[in-house]
Amino acid sequence: MDFSQYFRFLFALIFVIGLIGVIAVMVRRMGFGSPTSIIKRHGERRLDIVEVMPLEGRRKLMIIRRDNREHLLMISPASELLIESFDKPATTDITPSPPKHSVPNHKEVK
Repeated sequence: MDFSQYFRFLFALIFVIGLIGVIAVMVRRMGFGSPTSIIKRHGERRLDIVEVMPLEGRRKLMIIRRDNREHLLMISPASELLIESFDKPATTDITPSPPKHSVPNHKEVK
């Protein structure tokens, strides 16, 4: 093979990749790509992932918030399982409570 054939192949490859990129940009501008107008801002969203905890292997526990409800899900590659649904907990002030049993002060005996 001659060096010019390698150069033509490389030029054709760059041309095809560039053409795919130009077509992708045109399609997105015409509105056929992902619908960005449907995606809402953070404050307007109804769905939110609150917490994710990995379990063994590829399983995960997830808490998902929808409106004012939270759902605990277990997700694995084979299935999804709804474990519990509950109302969104009210924000609580976390302050340490005093101990229930106090030890009396002992004075030294001389």
